[in-house]
Amino acid sequence: MEKIHGPLRRVAAGQALFTQGEPAAATYTVFNGWVGLGDVLRDGRAVMLHIVMPGDIISLEYQGARSARGAVALTDVTLCSLSQSAHDALRREDDLYDRRYQAAVASELHFAYEHAADIALTTALERVAKLLLELAIRSRRRRPLAGDRIPAPLSQVQIGLLTGLTAVHVSRTLRKLREDGLVDFDRHVIEVLNPAALERVAGVSEDTVAMWT
Repeated sequence: MEKIHGPLRRVAAGQALFTQGEPAAATYTVFNGWVGLGDVLRDGRAVMLHIVMPGDIISLEYQGARSARGAVALTDVTLCSLSQSAHDALRREDDLYDRRYQAAVASELHFAYEHAADIALTTALERVAKLLLELAIRSRRRRPLAGDRIPAPLSQVQIGLLTGLTAVHVSRTLRKLREDGLVDFDRHVIEVLNPAALERVAGVSEDTVAMWT
């Protein structure tokens, strides 16, 4: 990676890494910070499909395709970029990188499909509980313990983009989760109050938890 990647790219919070529809020219590995992958619908409404965390790979569309989604830095971000030719060479030469990349592509598809299914089939309480649980597990690479406090640089508007809810609905749902003693989200910190109860409300399977860890 050190021999073939381009210069490290640093992107300030709120700035785009790439926009939907632009030519896909590179794949990225996130060194630090959080990135939101999203989509803008034909009527102008925006959705956020997935949060990319340190160590994750943002996959590359092939053969001159234009990016099907956009990416924005949710915090200050540092990334390693690989051109398509360097990326293809590394996949041929390094089995570990190739397996990590295939896992990243599968993960992006999984999160996109789950996002659509959750909005269609689950309640607001279930959606927000699942999102906070996901972020807690993926940040720690383990199931959270009672009292764990996990930095999560999201606003209520961004939680709404991830869950298909308005900011007002997000606020009410977060209050309900706090009052029920499951989880609290305040000042960009997730505090897990009752991990077992949070998992029950989120309705996640063991396979999903394994993917998050």
